[in-house]
Amino acid sequence: MIHILTVSHPNRFDTRIWVKEITSLTKAGIRVRYIVADGAGNETRSGVEICDLGPIPEPKNFNFFIRMWYGFGIARRGGFKRGDIVHIHDGIFLPFGFLLWLRGCRIIYDVHEDYPRWILGAFSHLPMVIRRISSQCFSLLEWCASKLLHGFVAATPTIAARFPADRTVLVQNFPIVEELQIPDTRPYSNRPLNVAFIGKLSRDYGINEMIEAIALVNEHHGTKPILSDSSVPSHQDIRLTLAGNWFPSTLHEELATMNGWTHTDDLGWLDRKTVAHLLANARMGLVLLHPTPNSVDGQPNKLFEYMSAGLPVIASDFPLWRKFVEGSGCGLLVDPLNPEEIADAIRWLLYHPDQAAEMGRRGREAIEKRYNWNNEEAKLVAFYRSHVLGAC
Repeated sequence: MIHILTVSHPNRFDTRIWVKEITSLTKAGIRVRYIVADGAGNETRSGVEICDLGPIPEPKNFNFFIRMWYGFGIARRGGFKRGDIVHIHDGIFLPFGFLLWLRGCRIIYDVHEDYPRWILGAFSHLPMVIRRISSQCFSLLEWCASKLLHGFVAATPTIAARFPADRTVLVQNFPIVEELQIPDTRPYSNRPLNVAFIGKLSRDYGINEMIEAIALVNEHHGTKPILSDSSVPSHQDIRLTLAGNWFPSTLHEELATMNGWTHTDDLGWLDRKTVAHLLANARMGLVLLHPTPNSVDGQPNKLFEYMSAGLPVIASDFPLWRKFVEGSGCGLLVDPLNPEEIADAIRWLLYHPDQAAEMGRRGREAIEKRYNWNNEEAKLVAFYRSHVLGAC
């Protein structure tokens, strides 16, 4: 049996962990016990035992380090024993992984983020000198992990390059091909005028700029349509549709006072089936992460999900992202800090529906041929069978 542990995700049915990895492993006949800390209680779902250890403090200020210390309590309450395979998804619990390693467990570290770079951009309320020291400490922590732990599952090539090649598998967070596609016989130009964003609702994910941009789009659209023969009625409201959790939760109240909020629908967290229907009723998807040290070299999950749903994308103009967007011809690149440039891109896609639909078709084709979970699933299962289960 494999014990898969995550405590940092607000929803236990996280896409990478539950929808993809756990589902793929159980489908391959590998037994999984899933350990979470969200306070929602124990349950068994799809044959997987879910063990809830109770909620832990949010990472406010130095509570980040309190959460790291909390991991040692999990070592006592998780019921782990010598020889267990423990697959951890939280970088802040690496010290907990070392403790279990000392107790004879086999530890797999699933690395979602380039944490040393993430620390540099995430804690903007702290002085840069503290962030740099913290980043270097985490680099040292991961260096120790590379020497001690049994295996590594990396989400991007950049992350994989930091760990031993003979114990690392690259499992990119590409979408399941059929998951987000809804059969729809409507012409693209007949879809509602919805601009979709699914994911983390936070400043560094560009939520402020999205709301500013939708206000600009509606202001211009209502008074001076770009094309007189456009299929977009000048009287029709253009909506920004949000689906996800707010970070921090108080940000919602602050942004609700912005002009663009009257053109915004905040739907909260949605399950995957509902997300698929949301995207089927949208004209485009936004992925506008700010240029932080971690994001410029990261691979945004939502970009590939929009492509999978056949939507044209508006994405941050980062060099790595150009490979996906321009290479597939699936959307437009913008400065994520410039609401006017974002608004211009939204207008262009709205007023050029034929070209926008073709971008969506090309993105979907790229997913079917290259950027899909089926390929990644095979690598994950093979890694477990050869490097983990086969070595027990």
